[in-house]
Amino acid sequence: MRPELVLDLAGVDSTDALHALLAAQLRFPAHFGGNWDAFWDCVTDPGQSDLPARLTVRGFAALAARLPRASALLRTCLEELPAVRSECRIVWEDGAA
Repeated sequence: MRPELVLDLAGVDSTDALHALLAAQLRFPAHFGGNWDAFWDCVTDPGQSDLPARLTVRGFAALAARLPRASALLRTCLEELPAVRSECRIVWEDGAA
């Protein structure tokens, strides 16, 4: 497990780009489906993702301004994640939470 990862969302301008960034940064398997159900399946399964002990989310406000639906779904998933993967702490850097 990596100690920390900063997930910078400030430059993301589409849902496809968001899923691609998440898949790359969290090291999802090649068969990741690029949708929110697949995202949840990957982040909740230690065999399908490499979550850090601390995941710092940066640029969420900018993402929310551009992609309100996708950002809301991401936020919901990340807020619920520690209940399933208690080893991962989520930190919202720009006051998003």
